[in-house]
Amino acid sequence: MTQDTARTQRLLDQLRRLFLLPEAPAPELAALQRQLMGGEAASPALTDAQGRVRLLAVGLHGVSRGQGDAHCAALLHLGKALIEDLSLPEAAFSVDGREGYDLWLPLAEPVPVDAAREFLSLLQEAYLPELPAVRLRPGAAGDAATPAGGVALPPGLHAATALWSVFIAPGLAPSFSAEAGIDLPPNLDKQAELLARLEPIPPALFQEALGRLRQRVRGAVPAQEAGAAAACAQAEAPPAPAVGERAAPGPLAGVRDELMRALTDTAAAVVATPFPGLTSLLHGGFRAGRLYLLLAPPKAGKTTLAAHCLDHAAANGHPALYAGYEMAREQLVHGALARRLKLDARRIEGGLLAPEDVVRVAAALDAYLAREGQALTLWEADAAVGLAGLAAWARAARESFAGRAPLLVVDPLPLLRSGIAALDAHADAAHRLGALAAACKDLARGTGAAVLALCPAGGPLAGDVQELPDGREVQALYGAADGVLVLQASGPRAADEATPQRLQLSLALHRGRTGRVLLDHWRAFHAMEEAAVGEGQPGLARD
Repeated sequence: MTQDTARTQRLLDQLRRLFLLPEAPAPELAALQRQLMGGEAASPALTDAQGRVRLLAVGLHGVSRGQGDAHCAALLHLGKALIEDLSLPEAAFSVDGREGYDLWLPLAEPVPVDAAREFLSLLQEAYLPELPAVRLRPGAAGDAATPAGGVALPPGLHAATALWSVFIAPGLAPSFSAEAGIDLPPNLDKQAELLARLEPIPPALFQEALGRLRQRVRGAVPAQEAGAAAACAQAEAPPAPAVGERAAPGPLAGVRDELMRALTDTAAAVVATPFPGLTSLLHGGFRAGRLYLLLAPPKAGKTTLAAHCLDHAAANGHPALYAGYEMAREQLVHGALARRLKLDARRIEGGLLAPEDVVRVAAALDAYLAREGQALTLWEADAAVGLAGLAAWARAARESFAGRAPLLVVDPLPLLRSGIAALDAHADAAHRLGALAAACKDLARGTGAAVLALCPAGGPLAGDVQELPDGREVQALYGAADGVLVLQASGPRAADEATPQRLQLSLALHRGRTGRVLLDHWRAFHAMEEAAVGEGQPGLARD
C-alpha cells in the first residue's frame, strides 16, 4: 500500500465511521475513494432501504454573494448551541467548494427520515429563523436533494469553481467568508485528524435533544406531564427545589451537570500556576476550556514562564503538553534541571560539568522523570503538527487523567499550522493570527484543555496597544482570548545572567479584571520566582 493510498484509506475510514450508512455498498465506497483523490464527486446514499438516515446536515450558502460573514457567524452560533443548549457532541464543519458552509451531525444509529426532518426543521426554527439560504438534508418530502438522492461529502474538487470542499476547525470558518474552498488538494491526514476527534450522536441524546427542541419551539410536553401540569395549576405554587435537586427543564437544563462540576470540582477545572499572585489574579489558575495569550518582546522570558507553569501542572497531576516550534526537547529539560540545581544551563548543555555536578544532574533528572515526567509531554513541533494533532492529544489526555484539566502550551502561536493551506499562507499577519487564536479558543472549548499560546511582540508593550507598531496584530489576538498576559522588563537589564532581572507580568484582559505580578528572572538558571516587596509580601497589585 502506497503512502497516498494509506492516507486516503484513513480518511475513508473516518467518513464511514461518522457519516455513511452501515451497509454502504462497495461501488459507493469506491466512488468516494476516487473523489478523495481528485476524481468526480460521489453521492453516497442518505437513506437506507427502511427509510432511515444516520446523517443530518445544515447548509448556509451565499458566500459568493457577499453573505459569507453573516452565514459564517450564524452557523458557528448553531454549532455552539448544539453543544451548550442541546448537550450534543461537537458537529463537523466544512466549506463546500462553491459558495457555502455546512454543518454535519452524524448519528450513532439510523433514525426514521421523518424524525430527522422534524429535528432539522425545529433546529432551523429555533436558531436560523430568518435566513432564507438554509438547506437541510434530509429536507422536506419531495425535496430533490433527499431522500432518494445522495449527499456530497467533503473533501472533494468542485468542477465549476476548481475549489476543494474541506472539513475545517470552527475557528477557521471566518477565513472562508470570501471564498468557500481551497485551491490546492487538502492534506488527507489532517482531514482524518479533524474527524477523528468527533463522535456520532447516541440515540438517547438525539431523542432528548428532539424533545428539547419541541419544547423550545412549540412549548410541547408529553401528555402525562401536561395532565400533571394542569393539576398543579389549580394548586398553590410548589416550593423551590432543594439544593442539588434537578429543576424542571429549561434553557440551561442541558448544561446543568457541567455547571455543577464547575462549582464543586474546581481542582479539576483549574490548573494552578507556580506563582501565587498570578494564580490569585486568574481566580485559581488557568481554567479548562479557556484560551490565554502570553505576549512579550523577544527574549523576555515567555518560554521560561510557560515551562514553569507546565512543570507545576505536571507535578500536581495535570497532563501538560509543550508544543514548541523553535525550542528543542533537550533545551526544555536542561532548563528544568538548571532551575532545580541553580546551575548555569549553558554548563549542562555544553557538557562542562564537574564530576560532582554530573552526579547531581543525574539524580535531578531521575527525580524529574519520576514526578513531572509522568504527566508531561514535550513535542519538537514542525509544520506537520497542527490544530488537529493538538486536539487529539488533549482528548486522549482527558481520558488518561480523568478529572484533571490538561494544560497545553503553543510556542509560538504564529508558527502554529492550521492545516488549511489558504490560511497558513495568508499574507495578512493580523488576519492569520486572529484566525489561529480563534481556532485555539475552539480547541480549548472542544477538548476541555486550558490553552496558553505564546506570541512575540515587536517592541515594548507599555502604553495603549493602539500605539504599538504591531498593534493591529495584538488587537486581533485580544478579540479571541479569554485572558491576556503581558510580560516585560520592570527595570534595567541585569549586569550578568546569574543576577535576577525584575519583570512585570500584567494581566491585561480577564473578565474585566486586571493586575500585575512582579517576578525575578535568573536567565542563567531558566528560573523565575515571584518577587517579594516590602515585608516579604509577594509583588502583586490589582487594578
